[in-house]
Amino acid sequence: MDMKTNTQLRCVTSDGIEASGTFGLSAADSTHIMIMLRDTLYTDRPLAVMREYGTNAWDAHREAGKPDLPIKVTIPSYMDPTLVIRDFGLGLSENDIFRVYTQYGASTKRDTDNEAGNLGIGSKSGFCYTDSFTITSCHGGMKRTYVAVLDPTETGVINRLMEEPCGEETGIEIRIPIRREDIWQFQEKARWLFSYYRPRPEINIELPPVLAETAALQHGSLTFTEGGRWVAVMGCVPYRLNPEQLFRQEPNGPREELLRKMSGSLFFRMGEVQYSASREELKYTPATLAAIYNKVDALVEEFVRHTLACVSNSALPTWEKRVRLQVLGDLKFKVPSSAGDLLDKTVKFTPPKHLVILHGKAVVTSLQVSPHTRILIRDDSRSLRGFKLGSLDYVAHLLKGGRKATILAELTNMAAQAKMDGIPIQALSSLPWEPRLSKRTSAPGFNPKHLVSTFQLRRTSDTDRSRGSRNWDIVDRIPDPTDVFVRLSHFQCAETGWDFYDACLTDQTLASYFEETLPPIYGYKTTEKKPVAASDCVGVPYSIWRRHLYSRLTSRILPLLALQQGHRIAEFLGLSQRIRGHEYKTSSETVESRLNQVLGPDHPLLTMYTSALQQAGEYRKKVLTAPGLGSVLGRAQSLLGLRVPLVPEWEALKKDYPLFNAVGWNVLHESNAELWIDYIQTMDRIRCLESKTPV
Repeated sequence: MDMKTNTQLRCVTSDGIEASGTFGLSAADSTHIMIMLRDTLYTDRPLAVMREYGTNAWDAHREAGKPDLPIKVTIPSYMDPTLVIRDFGLGLSENDIFRVYTQYGASTKRDTDNEAGNLGIGSKSGFCYTDSFTITSCHGGMKRTYVAVLDPTETGVINRLMEEPCGEETGIEIRIPIRREDIWQFQEKARWLFSYYRPRPEINIELPPVLAETAALQHGSLTFTEGGRWVAVMGCVPYRLNPEQLFRQEPNGPREELLRKMSGSLFFRMGEVQYSASREELKYTPATLAAIYNKVDALVEEFVRHTLACVSNSALPTWEKRVRLQVLGDLKFKVPSSAGDLLDKTVKFTPPKHLVILHGKAVVTSLQVSPHTRILIRDDSRSLRGFKLGSLDYVAHLLKGGRKATILAELTNMAAQAKMDGIPIQALSSLPWEPRLSKRTSAPGFNPKHLVSTFQLRRTSDTDRSRGSRNWDIVDRIPDPTDVFVRLSHFQCAETGWDFYDACLTDQTLASYFEETLPPIYGYKTTEKKPVAASDCVGVPYSIWRRHLYSRLTSRILPLLALQQGHRIAEFLGLSQRIRGHEYKTSSETVESRLNQVLGPDHPLLTMYTSALQQAGEYRKKVLTAPGLGSVLGRAQSLLGLRVPLVPEWEALKKDYPLFNAVGWNVLHESNAELWIDYIQTMDRIRCLESKTPV
């Protein structure tokens, strides 16, 4: 991420110099300097990683003459916790990769003012978050993948992993593994950061919509939000402005009221303002402050002209005209007298016969004109406290005799008669809701989850069967037909006959062997007073979903069960050693060799074991090394009702060796190995004598 550096020519004269030295960087201490840059430069590391590599990609498209082509960004999710940023620029040669990504201060774009930086630090920013990340460069017809790793010396090393032809494809892709606990931070910060990109990237999350005002104004954007939250956008990088830095130079100046009363963004050309090395804020030099003040003045002038033009537009809804004129009046700009009653700060209205409008607990017949005013239709019986209503939210209640289907039409007609058509009207249920604790419910030990009825199960590895409530998080979402759910009674599964938490842990263990991922599991509370049936819930019950999972995995479970059966036989014969459940030290090749040595190459036990190995195929290593797999497979066998012999040869063996049929596996213990070998060999001799075949 680089931009032409502004340097100053200095003429220095000194008298009486007897000796001199030149400042520089110590080669011996270079590792210490790199560690400082990695660990102390950025205070917001998730944002820094996305900002640096995102801007590098944005720059690459300008360098390649593709300024209107969006970059591609994949924000990490719980299904795929990897950040991927891809551009389609020119890519880098191997020499450039080794220089740019390993040398702090190295840059390919320092002599241009068309791109967004000049520090030569951003390409190494991945190390501020992780110890390794991947770089793929398509350049000159070759695709090369590299991995950058912090080695024990802390200096870092970059190695090429592969090289293959890529035709005409070009560009750079950065892949960074993200810790699961940080995924939500990356998602939230990405919505803010990438909303300022022009063009916006091709991205896998929803970004805030582009406001009409933003598209109409060239010097910036204004939002009618108090608090003075402003950003300076240069290139594609937003820098949060510090109002106190601005007002310190001009206390109580003419711009302060605007900056404090509203929020927005200021758009700058490359090089107009200076920023810190971390890119987390601007450097408030006299030149930067002057550029900000000039930009604010230009934006205000543009905003006023645009607002007056909109007000004179007959197609603009009356409410929009009222709001725009009110904003101009609040900011003490001259408002045309021809606007008439549209300048009133409040609007009176006559509510429909079967509706009442409340502001708080008071019935009102007028409302305040503001960008934040809206009317909410009370279509949700949950407590209003949970909706976090704003100070200018008015709630429309339906009275007895009114019809729900006509509420919106009646409110729209009411607004038109009061000359406030276009006022925001929406359903209360469209707002997020969360429980709000009252004095009664804020006592020590009170659980706010008792107030809600919809939950999401935490990661199954964290489940605590003794405290079911801790396993669930409150969630507010619209159910989907693909959801997987359980009904909860006192935070235990309402279906009897099985342990839900134990089943989740078992299913997670089995799924991990086959690289499957369990879906989110939602819980719906059911009580005696408010019973909830499975048919009332949207989605698939967990008990049904897991049967489908096991049925789908049957063809892969059967070989594991067969191999496990073969190893149990080898175990009680003293041919393998078991440690921690069903984890075996002895390899399958050793077991085959031992069976061959003790019983002979044509013995049916060896034939059965060989058949089990063939069925297991690629999964044989897993059953030999995975602790606890035995109990999981046993549950799978029970759930699927697998009563048929898993190894065809086993039925014949039980006829030849009747004791196999009469005792359980707990008797077939390796401490009895010699006795069982004697039994098998004795039965072999008896069978041979009966058939008069020499042993």
